[in-house]
Parts: sequence; structure tokens; C-alpha cells
Amino acid sequence: PPNTSVSVGSTFAVTVEIGNVVDLYAWQFDFGYDPTFLSAFGVLNGTFLGTGGAESFFPGNIDNTVGSITAVGSLLTSALTGVSGSGTLATITFTALSIGQSSLSAFNIILLDSNFVDITATSSRAIVTISPATAGVPEPATVYLLSTALLYFTIAGRLRRGRQTPA
Repeated sequence: PPNTSVSVGSTFAVTVEIGNVVDLYAWQFDFGYDPTFLSAFGVLNGTFLGTGGAESFFPGNIDNTVGSITAVGSLLTSALTGVSGSGTLATITFTALSIGQSSLSAFNIILLDSNFVDITATSSRAIVTISPATAGVPEPATVYLLSTALLYFTIAGRLRRGRQTPA
């Protein structure tokens, strides 16, 4: 995944991508992160392997105590050959818990071709930087509505003062 920046309390997704693979029939990986800063809550299947036919997807086991997701994987079930090219294997969804940085990494990677022979894999780490939550800037429609209401009350107050007759 690429490096990314998010705010405390935000929810964001990280995709695990594969590039320039030939004859991918099955894959599996574990994923690590720092649970001090991030909490994982979902793993969804990517679209890449399914382009080759029906597949069985395993979302793995999330452990937010140690910061890992184990045994995420997928296997083609109806194809005779694997898929070649580049694409998304899985999408992992996180919540940012506190200010700081966490590395994100896939490890224990297993890639198999249609003969169940290992495909060599390398992976790269990414860093997610979590910054303080910022106060939201009002939307233009909200500013317009508040300005209109303020103008209305200002005009109404002046008109009311103009109608009052001195005693």
C-alpha cells in the first residue's frame, strides 16, 4: 500500500496490490500494523483473482491486541489456469485511534501458480501518519443559510424599531 495520512477517529481503507504476476491461482498473506494507532475491522476480497473464475476468499483473523491479520487468502475454484497482470488482492479497513505513525506490511506471503508451484514475491512497507482531528469547516450552503438568517433578523429588528412610536 502507498503511504497515507489520516486524522484521529477517521476510517480509511488500504488496498493490497499485486503487480506483473503470471498465472496466479492462489494467494495468502498475513498483515501487520501498530495497534496503538490503528484498529482493523474488515477485510474484503479484491477483484483481481476473480477475473479468472470462481474463487473462495478467506478474510483472515483480525487481532487488534497484537496488530495482525492472519491467513487472508483466496483460491480459484473453477479455473484451469491462473490470472496474469496487476490488481487488488484485498482491501483492509481501519480506524485511526491516536496521533502517531504505524507501518503497514504484508508478510508470510504465499503465491501459487496453477500447478501449485511457488511464485516469488517481494513486498514493500507503507507508513500511515495519524494527525489530530481538525474542526470541520462549514459547507458553503451552511454559511449561506446562517448569513441569510442573520440578515433577516437584522432587518426585522430595524423595522420593529422604526414602527415604535415614542410615548
